[in-house]
Amino acid sequence: MANDSNYTNPYNGWNVGATYDVELPFANLSYLGYYGESNADSCRGDYTSLEIYAVGPCPEAEAILPNVDLDALNGTTIKSTSHELRLQGNAFEDSLDWLIGAYYSHEKIDQRYALVFLRDMQAGVSVGSFGQPVFNELNFASNGVDAAGDYAAPRAQQDGSSFSVFTHNVLELTDGLNLTLGARYITEKKDAQVGHQVPGQHNACEATFNNLTSLTSPNFGRYNGTNGFFGAGGPARLASVVQSNCWIFNSGLYDPSDPNNFFTQFANTNAANTFVNLIPQPFDRDFKDDQLTYTANLSYEVAGQTFVYGGFTHGFKSGGFNLDVSAAVGGADPRFRSEKIDAFELGFKSVFLNNRAWANIALFYSDLSDFQVLEFDGTRFSTFNVDKARSKGVEFESAYALSDALSLNLAATYTDAKYPDDCTTFDPTDANFNGSVTALCGQQFTNAPKLVVIGGANVDTEINTSGASMFAGFSVRYESKRRTSTLPTERPATFGLTTEAQVRDAVAAAIAAPFDIQKSNAKLDLRLGFRTANEKFTIEAWARNFFDVRTRFLTFHIPLRGFSGQRARGAFVQEPRTYGLTLRGKF
Repeated sequence: MANDSNYTNPYNGWNVGATYDVELPFANLSYLGYYGESNADSCRGDYTSLEIYAVGPCPEAEAILPNVDLDALNGTTIKSTSHELRLQGNAFEDSLDWLIGAYYSHEKIDQRYALVFLRDMQAGVSVGSFGQPVFNELNFASNGVDAAGDYAAPRAQQDGSSFSVFTHNVLELTDGLNLTLGARYITEKKDAQVGHQVPGQHNACEATFNNLTSLTSPNFGRYNGTNGFFGAGGPARLASVVQSNCWIFNSGLYDPSDPNNFFTQFANTNAANTFVNLIPQPFDRDFKDDQLTYTANLSYEVAGQTFVYGGFTHGFKSGGFNLDVSAAVGGADPRFRSEKIDAFELGFKSVFLNNRAWANIALFYSDLSDFQVLEFDGTRFSTFNVDKARSKGVEFESAYALSDALSLNLAATYTDAKYPDDCTTFDPTDANFNGSVTALCGQQFTNAPKLVVIGGANVDTEINTSGASMFAGFSVRYESKRRTSTLPTERPATFGLTTEAQVRDAVAAAIAAPFDIQKSNAKLDLRLGFRTANEKFTIEAWARNFFDVRTRFLTFHIPLRGFSGQRARGAFVQEPRTYGLTLRGKF
């Protein structure tokens, strides 16, 4: 995979925090405050060696738009502040440790970016996506108007606030038996707007719409080797061409309330009204939610330094907006719902062999509703909800000191994290139906291997009686195979289907995503060092992923490079072999 020669991501920020504690006669009062600002910008290319598009103030984009100030049209600024007040004390002869508090936060997000079509856009997509080695199908659709230099400059803004009151209490019921109870009530509000900063330039897109009457004429353009696949012979092909010349990140916006909007003239014409639904729309909406979360945990000291415990937690993750111009294509709702979780845990902890060994074992089970899934499609991240998800498994951690100098450690986790077979509705007439989500039912979570094992050893020994010492260690991490794509297949072809049986057939027929599965692997880390007496100076040589095992974290479709079953794929790889030398000193 290539990403041209340009990728930059400058970031700057600052923050300040303050705490203030007051000791009252009956409790301790604490205040925690925070304010911070950050700004990030980026220049990123199209993941190919061609000049298809660029996002941000990249040299290629600046060269093709010399009179546009791209720096002013790009960058994300976040300003946030928070205040927390806590009152903590003891009661009933210290058998109760109680805490009550309140929390408020406010955040403002201002997200700007400009996507620019470059000189190879139409020809490169005609070859890479439409398989036209000679014929420039996109340029033909736009009646000869080149897309090079077309750009859009979307801007998203969000103003969010959160307020909560909470309590956390630990009650000693009897000697060694403790009950923990906690609760938090949260109310949140977010206001978001997405529109264009400037009108932009959309010559090829507008020319394509102006040419739709000809392209959809019954007497025009049935499939042939010269002119491609248009008109009555290939409506889906034409829709793909329109989507390319009017790509959601580069297109103008369709505002149905504006009679002067360019796309309004096509909204009620037979030739073009279907294609207007491919165009993103601006939005100005709000999101509100309030939740009560709570937890209960019971722990018992069976014997000295041996505990058993069990607990239940009901929690949530706030919903909100996809702050992206593509989130409201065709007037779609850009919001996603809050995620809820009911989690159970049962565990055992013990220290034994005269404090030379310890072990923890935990069983866990979690039911999730409206599970939030983050998807990256090569140019943007978006979030959507899956009705049901669950995770269950067992976790083991241990360590053993064979001597004062040598210790071993071993940990293992088995997790079955997946979407159940009924993770969403398969009924296309249901208002909550989402054809993309159906592909997830029955699948494991992304980047959730069933088995992870970590083991290692450390040696730390004094050199004679000088006070100086040497240390060394290794750690091996093994993981079983895991998925690396958001969706395991191409999006099922559910558009226009009317029955659940048809949807299930479409899901079964969906083409598997290439390179989705990352094979099982093991990685070795090493360290070797020396320290002087009293640790005044320490030198350490280290290596991570010593054998340079190459693995993928996220695999995705390259935008505008192929269709279902024939897409170019890109990947974010994990850390390669790294090594170095660390020096430390105390003065």
